[in-house]
Amino acid sequence: MFKTFSKFIAAAIACTFFAIMFIGCDFKSAFADKTISASTEAEKPNEQSSSADDAVNAKITGSFCATVRWVGPDYCLDDSTPNTVMLTLFQSAPFLIFPGEEAASKLEVGKTYYFEIEDTPIGSIPKSEFDKGVITEKAFVLYPIKIKAFRLAKEDEMGLNSPNLKYEIQKN
Repeated sequence: MFKTFSKFIAAAIACTFFAIMFIGCDFKSAFADKTISASTEAEKPNEQSSSADDAVNAKITGSFCATVRWVGPDYCLDDSTPNTVMLTLFQSAPFLIFPGEEAASKLEVGKTYYFEIEDTPIGSIPKSEFDKGVITEKAFVLYPIKIKAFRLAKEDEMGLNSPNLKYEIQKN
């Protein structure tokens, strides 16, 4: 009876393992398909725009307030020097910035800071996107935003109005 039960357990574990692998592969391929289709759509020329006037050479500038949630290494080149910071905007998901070793060592976990960003050229974007303004949560993921300066935030700088990132026309 013990041999039959152990064979049953082994078969159940094997079936579970293969089911999880199958689901994982299916999820990865579906995610990859979405990523590939999104990247190919982004690479296609905009067929609706009929002239070069529909694109704007832009940069992002501005400031934001965020709470420091974690300070640590980036684990790629060095696994002990703190140069990566996880931040959260007011009632938003966390994101990472890479301010460098000196700046990261001055930040304290749990405190809210006012960050000024360097003007970040982002290249050509559609005029319609430029007119909408910056969607803050996407900006931190899409563009390599660099911190110019930071300080502890004042009470009136925090909250929903704290992200003040905006597009500006990039002069050549």
